[in-house]
Amino acid sequence: MYGKTKTYWAVGVAVLLVLLFAGATGAVAAQDVGYDEGETVGEVGVSSTVLENDDVIWSFETSDTEDSSATVDSSPTIVDGVVYVGSRDGNVYALDAENGGGSYEDSDELWSFETDDSVHSSPNVIDGVVYVGSHDGNVYALDADDGTELWTFETGDSVFSSPTFYDGVVYVGSRDGNVYALDAENGGGSYENGDELWSFEGDGRINPSPTVVDGIVYIGDRRTGSFFSPSQGTVYALNADDGSVEWSHTTGLWIWSSPTYHDGYVYVGSDDTTLYAFDAETGSVEWEYDEPNDFVIGSPTVYDGTVYVGDVDGVLHAVDTEDGTADWTFQTDGLIQSGATVVDGVVYVGSDDGNVYALDAKNGGGSHEDGDDMWRFETGDSVRSMPTVVDGVLYVGSRDGNVYALDIDTESSSEDSRVELGTTGHHHAWVGGVEEDDDTDDETEGFTATGGSAAPGGQVTVDITAQAVGSVELSNIPSDWTVASSQNDGAFLAPDSLGDNIENNGAVVWVWTSDQSAVSISVTLDIPEEAEDGDYVLDVDAEDSQGETGSTTATITVGEDVSVVDGYRNDEGRVDTAGLQAAIADFLQGNINTGDLQDVIAAFISMT
Repeated sequence: MYGKTKTYWAVGVAVLLVLLFAGATGAVAAQDVGYDEGETVGEVGVSSTVLENDDVIWSFETSDTEDSSATVDSSPTIVDGVVYVGSRDGNVYALDAENGGGSYEDSDELWSFETDDSVHSSPNVIDGVVYVGSHDGNVYALDADDGTELWTFETGDSVFSSPTFYDGVVYVGSRDGNVYALDAENGGGSYENGDELWSFEGDGRINPSPTVVDGIVYIGDRRTGSFFSPSQGTVYALNADDGSVEWSHTTGLWIWSSPTYHDGYVYVGSDDTTLYAFDAETGSVEWEYDEPNDFVIGSPTVYDGTVYVGDVDGVLHAVDTEDGTADWTFQTDGLIQSGATVVDGVVYVGSDDGNVYALDAKNGGGSHEDGDDMWRFETGDSVRSMPTVVDGVLYVGSRDGNVYALDIDTESSSEDSRVELGTTGHHHAWVGGVEEDDDTDDETEGFTATGGSAAPGGQVTVDITAQAVGSVELSNIPSDWTVASSQNDGAFLAPDSLGDNIENNGAVVWVWTSDQSAVSISVTLDIPEEAEDGDYVLDVDAEDSQGETGSTTATITVGEDVSVVDGYRNDEGRVDTAGLQAAIADFLQGNINTGDLQDVIAAFISMT
């Protein structure tokens, strides 16, 4: 998940040791990817696993597949066990995420809402309301429980754009050339009557979906040229309060790509075959990536220092966020309009060749023809829907008219920039980066803290991970404990967070200048010799710029005879391969911290 960058070396050492040990005792078995073996494609010795029917948990048919209207370009949004998605048949569907299979003909959906034209827009679901646009020119607010229409706002043309929610306001683009800001609670009315909070008129049609961060709306448009003026596209940064222009940048051709934001930069593709990186505050161009041979219409996704974006030539580009150079490219057999999503180091993306591809996020280069993907799933038509993964299930639509739920052999959820920002194809974990648990504060979605064990006079490390936060506080630290060291992702410590502040209120506070998509903190505490044996529960709280908060805890066990390593010893009292593997699994699940894993590795090496 997030925040594990600082500990990759430990996992790498452990895995290497396991492989070396396995090599000494016999050949290493081929990796079990968890799927039925499919056909072999490409060159001899290179195979691509094709997901079989057993890997399809369910599929839902939105309309007659013989009908040209049978397309699902909308990206599924998953909230509280329900999949919300639009279809070109004009309906918005709510499907059971666990067992949504069936057909519109048999009314197997939880509910459906019929608009007056096709729905390409992806639903945005917040606080029990579904916000979605339609080709009929309307933006709808629907009750998430039963699909009841709460309000409707009429724009001047089709709404392909997916609404984005920010601070009680819904932002959406329309092909009438306007960006609208609507009251999320009661945004009904019409552009003709000026019922919006504000609107901004661009230079051309607005198909992309807005991204809103720190009070700024980022969006692009497309202006059709004439004899007197060329076609062009403009990226805008608008003030979220009144729609005034903070900055703008005109590219050489149309913009279909929806901007994404990450760590102070805005990334967007243009039909001038370029991916742009802008300084989010000033609009200055940080770099331009012009390697694509065709329009860059896919919406960028950022994950772990890499931008993933597709083009009309069918290529997925993985681009370094630092300098705009290509890390790798992957060639499909159809254009890529689908945005990518990333889970556990794997990139998932759709293509007009009808496939959903799974690619190694760090080294996914190659081509479909040579079978360089990890696996692929073939639908009956183009895939322009952005996949969304929740709890190990990949949800995606296809132009064959179906919505698919695929078992992809993981327990994780999408964790890329677009999901974190709550834009196209998000899931319930995005809001504020944290989600309260009804029964326990030990862990919240996207926000975890792990403690550790030590003897009096020793040290213990607390590891904290969070997403989309602006500040993190570790508190309830005993007054006679001190902070030995603190490592974090670019935060600055609030005044007096160390030293005397520990004695006064037992807290350490980390603050960032803006919300961070993913943060990782490691703080080492010195435990005094006089500390009493027992469990010490420390409080961890996070907050984002919208005032969303979350809480969890980290438990420190102090005792003379305490040793995490003992839990991984065999009957002979040694840490063997099985024990090390169990420790690695516990570490990846957040059950033990970095220091604990290091102790287990040390015991494994010494075989003590």
